[in-house]
Amino acid sequence: MNKILMIEDHPVVVDGVKAVLPDTVNELVHRPDAESGLEYLRQHSVDLVILDLMLPGMGGQEAVRRLTRHYPKINILIFSAHCATPICHWLIQRGVAALVDKNAGSAELHEALKRVTLGQRYLSQSVAQSQVLGMSDQDRLSEREFQVVQLLLSGQRPQQIADSLFISHKTVSTYRQRAMTRLGLSTELELAQYAIAQGWINGGTIPA
Repeated sequence: MNKILMIEDHPVVVDGVKAVLPDTVNELVHRPDAESGLEYLRQHSVDLVILDLMLPGMGGQEAVRRLTRHYPKINILIFSAHCATPICHWLIQRGVAALVDKNAGSAELHEALKRVTLGQRYLSQSVAQSQVLGMSDQDRLSEREFQVVQLLLSGQRPQQIADSLFISHKTVSTYRQRAMTRLGLSTELELAQYAIAQGWINGGTIPA
């Protein structure tokens, strides 16, 4: 593993990752959002993409969808504070090489990078635990339902989401309503409170 692309909107996180890179890594390239990261890959090759799930624009989930479709040979390491979410099962099915919780220590990230270098997969302890415990059927949102909910809670408007995901405004509303019904929620405030309680988002990420 010689070259890494890191898609992360917080430079301080990038600096922290650089400090724990294995000796086998020769270069780490940083891009602040999925759009610019995907644009970089059109012209350059990398061995690994380190990706946050909560990103501006299309978001990390849509980035995974496009990475696995267009660049199936590139390994993906999810490095996010929101790994223990309903979408983890989908990410594992998509073949991501590693899921690492940002709340884990630097030693765990270093171990994950070493495992990926050896062609192995890695799950943070918190992620592995969430997969073992599972979720009730009513809480098990579909991939798109969860994606739309996260983007709405990040402050994006339905039309922005529709444009970035190449779906209609009506479809966004349908996914939102399905998610609310499945979770037994009726208001945006209830949805935000539920998302915080489940660790899907931080309280500070909810738009005013």
